[in-house]
Amino acid sequence: MPEFVTSTAQEGSDQEIMEEQDWPSEALQFARGLTKSADSNRNTCILDVGAHRGESFRHFSGLISGDLNYFGFEPNPESFEMLTHLEEKVRDTKRSVSFFPFAVGAASESVEFRVTNSSEVSGVLVPEPELLERVPSGDHELKRIVEVDQISIDDF
Repeated sequence: MPEFVTSTAQEGSDQEIMEEQDWPSEALQFARGLTKSADSNRNTCILDVGAHRGESFRHFSGLISGDLNYFGFEPNPESFEMLTHLEEKVRDTKRSVSFFPFAVGAASESVEFRVTNSSEVSGVLVPEPELLERVPSGDHELKRIVEVDQISIDDF
């Protein structure tokens, strides 16, 4: 099984890592709704499947005032490399952050990960041909396929 990066943050500011332009307004509104019930006296746990470059972590981190245990899963090797540097920016004693370099699925096994021109749409699912026709920008165009480890939440 691959190694993971774990950080219990020590110092820093949520303000410097909160960047509203990372998310569309509808997605940010949805995220805020999810965290409304997070009580500042409780420990909140987030499993972020497809952590990408940490956009979700930055937003959730700023919305949750209590303790946070964050587990980010990102199988794309290029995006995961960026996550390993994010831990240095999220220093706060209330945040325990772990990044895992694997996919999440129904079974723990090795799977093919499709790296596309745009990392946001890379993944283990085979793109539908109709989708490629509707998106002329080439974002879904396949660059390469890499083998990655996948874990089921039950095995986690």
